[in-house]
Amino acid sequence: MSDLFFFIKTLVLTLALVTLMQIEVGQRSIESHALAWVHTSPMVAPLNSAAKGAAKLIRESYDSLQKNFKNPFH
Repeated sequence: MSDLFFFIKTLVLTLALVTLMQIEVGQRSIESHALAWVHTSPMVAPLNSAAKGAAKLIRESYDSLQKNFKNPFH
């Protein structure tokens, strides 16, 4: 029963937060202000660098796999 109350409480809090984020301050909503802050925050730069490195690793690994294995359908 406590799991159900946790689910309902979480759902209500989520809906309240989403609703509050839609309030406009000036010309933009609080949500767009928050997203702009996240995109320009200096604390996000290391995460962006790590994400770019991970994407490069995945791309190069996939290309390497394609070169090393033959496609049996060709």
